[in-house]
Formats: sequence, structure tokens, C-alpha cells
Amino acid sequence: MEKTFIVSNMKEGLQRIREELGDEAYIIKKEILGENDSMLQHFSGNKIKLTATDQSLDDIPKIKKKDISVNTNSTACFEKNDLVSNLYSQLDDIKNMLSCLSGKDNKDIESPEDVFEFGSKDLNNFYRRMVENDITEILAGKFIHGLSKTDVNVVPEEHLREQLSNLINFKDLDTEYNVYVFTGEAGSGKTSTISKLAITLKLRYNLNILNISFDTYKEAGFYQLDSHCKVVNIKSIKVHDSDELIKIVEENRKIYDLIFIDTPGFELDEEHSTSFIPTELKCKKILVLDSNGRYRELKEKVDFFEKIGFDGYSFTKIDETFSYGNIYNILSYNNKPLVCFAHGQEIPASLIKDKEKAIDIILKGLC
Repeated sequence: MEKTFIVSNMKEGLQRIREELGDEAYIIKKEILGENDSMLQHFSGNKIKLTATDQSLDDIPKIKKKDISVNTNSTACFEKNDLVSNLYSQLDDIKNMLSCLSGKDNKDIESPEDVFEFGSKDLNNFYRRMVENDITEILAGKFIHGLSKTDVNVVPEEHLREQLSNLINFKDLDTEYNVYVFTGEAGSGKTSTISKLAITLKLRYNLNILNISFDTYKEAGFYQLDSHCKVVNIKSIKVHDSDELIKIVEENRKIYDLIFIDTPGFELDEEHSTSFIPTELKCKKILVLDSNGRYRELKEKVDFFEKIGFDGYSFTKIDETFSYGNIYNILSYNNKPLVCFAHGQEIPASLIKDKEKAIDIILKGLC
């Protein structure tokens, strides 16, 4: 049986397909709805149209193009040819998708069996779990395709853990190059990250830390930072322009072990948002990303803030999301060192700087 599903994301689509067509069903066509309809996109965002079937490939008759004849006097013949043409078109789409995943040219894929062969049933199930946990279809496909060519006894979870170990690189903050600017979109959690990080480093290593708030748009941000940090004797200063910021930094660079700078949160369409950090300020820039965002949105933020350049990531709101595939997606897309994971509100326990703990979090739901 063939059936069409209109869904918001692949996770929802795969779940509905399994519920209505069974575990052996597979997708034969995918279409993004609303890409060219600004009104539809505004109110509901892009929708995905999935066509799936539970029919075995063995039951699909193999039709050769040379066997198709055209009789201009036969309406039925036209309908048959249209049907066959549509079938070939759908198979070509699938071939193109899988050839991108595998690095093959289309000519290397000879038959429908090759098109849909993803390895063992366990690998297919693991692929579905990866997609359900928001890992992109392309990354999940590449991962599974690589495993299907290795030892038949390979354990997907162990291979993914190894891959994450190569992707994740926590970098200690350098007290010699000691000025760190935290940047990101409004609401990403910059102020909270600075508070947690400063307090954690003070309690664990007794470092002398100065916080500077350059967030001239949100007065409450400074008071939040100051009230939290002064409990453990961390000083916080508010500045109002670039000249004052540079002056304060240069006066205190050699006095403090670390200087953290909180910046305004901008919307991605603001032209001046990538120029608010003075070019003459010697610093490292940390991009703060909220992990509960959609991959497309996170990718846009990474591309946007790459205009000013940044040296590492801090992922926030990890306790507010149900899947962690987007962290894997972003690190695969633009790999940079990690400063920390913010997982909850408790300090210092909520701040994660350990690779194995971070991997355990990302693999949650997959293993």
C-alpha cells in the first residue's frame, strides 16, 4: 500500500509511517511544501510531504525502458507511459539522493535493490533513530553507509561514540590570552553562561575574574550578572561604548586571570550586529548557541557570526531539549572547540566541560 503524509519534520514523518504502514515501510518520495509560498511559510513554516509504501521491492515489476511503446492512437497507452515515466523519475530522485550520501555517481547504482540497500535491519533502525533525534538525513545516511561497508559485527553506538570523540574538543580558557567575548543572538543565554562559567572557575580554581557587560540594550542583564557573581567576590562592570570597553580591558588585562565580556543580543537581519566588537580589541570570541533550536536556524546563526569570526562554541539550554542531534550537526558542519555545555541551573554541576559526559548527553535517546 502507498500512502502520503504531510508532516512538520522527519521525526514526525517516520513515526507516522511506522505506525500506519509498519516497520518495513520506506519512503519513496519527499517534497518540501511552502518553499516558494511566502504566505504559507509565514503562518506555518515549511511542511514536508512524504510518500511511503510497505510494498516489497520484490513485488515491483521490473520495467525496461525499451519495452515501452508509444501508440498515439491509444489514450490508455499514454496513461501507462506517464505512470512509468513518473516511476523512473522517482527512482532517479532516490538514486541522486543516495549517490550524494555515498559519493557514487548515478551510473554506479544499477537496480532498485541497490537504491534501497542500507545494510542490515539493525543499521536501518539506527538510521531512523538518528533522524528521530534530529541528526540530518544526509549525516545519518553517510554514517550508516560507512558502517554498511565495514565489519558485519560493527556496533553503531560504539562507532558514533568514536566519531563524536573526534568532533568534540573542549578547550581550557587561556589565562595568558585572557579576554573572552561571548556573542550570539538575543536570548541565546550569553549572560547566564558567563555567570555560570565565572562562578565555576572561581570555586574550582580560585581564579581572579572580571565581568564586563557591554549589553547596552538590556539593563536587567547586567544586574543579573552582577548579583549572581558578587556572591563569590567576582567584580562586574558596565560599559556604554567601544572606547570605554577598550579602556577598561587594557587597564585590567594584567590584573585579572580572565576577563569575560557580555555583548548585546542582535537579530540576524541587523546590519551593524557583526561590527559591535572593536577590531582593535585583542580577544577570543565564543558563539553561544541554544541547543533547542532547529538545525536550519542554528546553521544560519553560525554562518552569520562567522562574518566576525569566532573561536569556539558554548551550547546552552541542553536541559530544555529532548534530542541532541543538532549539536552533532553543527560540529560536523563547522567544527570548532567547545568552551562548555550548560545543562540545568545548578552551579557548578550544570556546567559540563568533560568530553565523555558531553558524548553521553548527545547519545541519549540513541543508545
